[in-house]
Amino acid sequence: MRDVLQEGLTEHGISNVQIVSARWPMEAAPTADVALMAHIGYDIEEIGPFLDAVEASARRLCVAVLVTPSPPHPAEAFWPPIHGEARVSLPALTEFLVLLLARRSPLRATPLRARAAHARRAGRAAPVALPAALRRARHREGQRLAALARDTITSREGRWALSWSRVHIGIVTWRPRETD
Repeated sequence: MRDVLQEGLTEHGISNVQIVSARWPMEAAPTADVALMAHIGYDIEEIGPFLDAVEASARRLCVAVLVTPSPPHPAEAFWPPIHGEARVSLPALTEFLVLLLARRSPLRATPLRARAAHARRAGRAAPVALPAALRRARHREGQRLAALARDTITSREGRWALSWSRVHIGIVTWRPRETD
């Protein structure tokens, strides 16, 4: 994610963004005008303290970019055959909005155009090259997963996908809560 952000900054000549390469939340997080969280938060168990840290690091605005359903959603069909039980869906954009409202954070949500989960961005391949991954499956679990995938993935116009459902992208902004 940092590499993609850096590429975008370079491509568009943006020089007023500092990328801090550290694990979050940090002991002594720097403060900035704006705190950005992009595609993170789906699987953070202690989301309250995480958001407290995000808000503590922002003087003016907090921004989150999330999707609904959550990114691993297309792979949920594989969970029951492998683990013997249904996979609990991770919270996504919708649940994040509910959480912010429960925290009494006035917010603004901007939906972006829905995109198909298989779509390519800027000419890059989708994050998972499924056909190649299937060919490389060598051990028993890999063979089993490959068999499951063969029944699940489909191809359209040369693109492969586990799901052709739309992913809804949203940008959420809110002001940090006042600290006492």
